[in-house]
Amino acid sequence: MRIRGEGTPNVYKLKSLSNITIPTETRIVAPINIYNPKKTKYSIKEVFTTEKFFHLSLPNTSSKHNQPSTSKFWEIKPRETKRIIDLSFQSKVPGLFLGYVHLRTQDNNMIIPIQMKVLNESISFRPSRINFGTLTFKDQKRARNLEIHNLGSSPLALIGYLARPNGGELDYKFEIEWPKDNIVPSGARRTVKLAIQSGKDGKDLSGTVYIFTNGTNLTVPYFGNTLHGTLAYSRNSVLFRIPPAKMKPKSGCPSNGWMENEVVLTNRFSTPVLISNVSMNHRSFKLSVDKRMKGKVAQPGEQWSLCKIRFKPASSDKGKSLIISSLKVTTNVSVFNMAINAFDGLFEIYDPTESLEIPLRTTGKPKEHESSLKVKSRTIAIGSFSALKFIVKNPNPVVLKISQLRSSMVNINPRIVDSSMTIIETIPAKGQ
Repeated sequence: MRIRGEGTPNVYKLKSLSNITIPTETRIVAPINIYNPKKTKYSIKEVFTTEKFFHLSLPNTSSKHNQPSTSKFWEIKPRETKRIIDLSFQSKVPGLFLGYVHLRTQDNNMIIPIQMKVLNESISFRPSRINFGTLTFKDQKRARNLEIHNLGSSPLALIGYLARPNGGELDYKFEIEWPKDNIVPSGARRTVKLAIQSGKDGKDLSGTVYIFTNGTNLTVPYFGNTLHGTLAYSRNSVLFRIPPAKMKPKSGCPSNGWMENEVVLTNRFSTPVLISNVSMNHRSFKLSVDKRMKGKVAQPGEQWSLCKIRFKPASSDKGKSLIISSLKVTTNVSVFNMAINAFDGLFEIYDPTESLEIPLRTTGKPKEHESSLKVKSRTIAIGSFSALKFIVKNPNPVVLKISQLRSSMVNINPRIVDSSMTIIETIPAKGQ
């Protein structure tokens, strides 16, 4: 049975003491802090643990004779973070030590999980195995970090590696990117980047990588697979147009100015896809997902309506020309992130010669999407001409086409030159 859950941040900012690895006969002291979110003083009544291998003591004290009064020491001021207890631990034998620290407060009981791993070796690494997940297209490259911790008393040199797949020869690319400094001092950590590149479709990518050092060599299992395909969708369904500030909502739009798009997916994989979660978090977008979508199984080639997305610029996003979010779809194959863009569809214009009067952004008329530029007053000899060059940039996530260039004066001839536009000014012989 698979169980999925979500947690929320602790308002007292308490954190578990886990994923801590130490060598044998090494003492570690871990402080426990608590935050008071209330507007009044908050009191800790009691702190204890039922595990005999953990030792608790008040901060900056070494014996029971010089401990301050706990009644005052455990009073926490409003909005204050305070170190209330120290947990110390040491073991002569290797193993995994689990336990809890219990906090009894004036209005609540809280539990802090403890997990200590003791090793005989002088090196530790995490994660204990590398999950590359599913690579969904040819030559896709995916990297994962491996943190190496030198627990010994001597410097550790990272020398080389060897990757071996589970069965057969290595017929896909496997690379390691070493840190700039491959010498790990005593007590220090270094991060190594492991990368794998997709090969044939339906390929098992599991195996073991051996990392060689001047001391103990590391054996790191890894796993992954290839399944070429995608969840296809219309790009128009994830694009929204930011309306001009003074523009009223069009008839047919949802109430209060919200714009709505429907996202329809097509399963382009050769295997059924299970949808386990759909999420998006942005103040300017609202997501509406049918309850039946969670747990839906889409067969190869099947097309279905995934969700509806509504858009209206939040107060903090008003005035922005581009608003970006992401729709996250979690499946049994992989996690898909679809870019959601809202844009105003306007050009940005740059004038290197400072010969034009250009607004910060060319708004123009909303319906025709025109931009008006004025040429600053200038003197040109009769019979000659001059060229004023300005650059047009498209910051939008879609292609914008310039349908027409025109001038209100017959002696100004605008034309497009490469990725910039040039205004050609021709002066008749008699002047004007």
